[in-house]
Amino acid sequence: GKIDSKRPKWLHNGKKKNWVYPLFTKDEMGEYFVRDAILKTKEVIIVESIGDMLALASRGIYNVLVAFGLSISEAMICKLIELEPQNILISFNNDSAKEFNSGRNAAIENFLKLLPYFDPQNVSVMLPTKGDFGEMDDADFKKWLDKKKMFDYEAQRQYICEHCEEMIADGWINKKSQKYLKYLGC
Repeated sequence: GKIDSKRPKWLHNGKKKNWVYPLFTKDEMGEYFVRDAILKTKEVIIVESIGDMLALASRGIYNVLVAFGLSISEAMICKLIELEPQNILISFNNDSAKEFNSGRNAAIENFLKLLPYFDPQNVSVMLPTKGDFGEMDDADFKKWLDKKKMFDYEAQRQYICEHCEEMIADGWINKKSQKYLKYLGC
């Protein structure tokens, strides 16, 4: 049937700024499987929505936290500091098919937001190969995972510095975040 465009895709009850979901979700054995996956892999993948998280989980990737939008909350940053991951991947939606790639821009802005707390070489912008993880098939996931394995810090630094110039001109990056560019040498 036809999808009602006025109906919300996800219903959020409560203030999402305090959520670090699904970090404390238990499996059938009573274990915190997401937290355990993050501690085991020493890696966190941050996505926009529950749909993205479910698409990754369907492929056995559980070290995922949901931002519930385009901003990593203070609560999530505090939890990330506590978890001490060696890699943080910001994997917001890839809106490259649209005139304005808000997922990429938000990922870059959140990358800057994490720089006071994490080494820039431990944070990466890794957008899905399609619009979002739910649109990706097995070949797309293999491509994304291969890109993750071959991560090139210097190429990412250049990419972010180049995009930040246009994002600052468009008013996308606030003054506070702009000062974090010094960590990249932009």
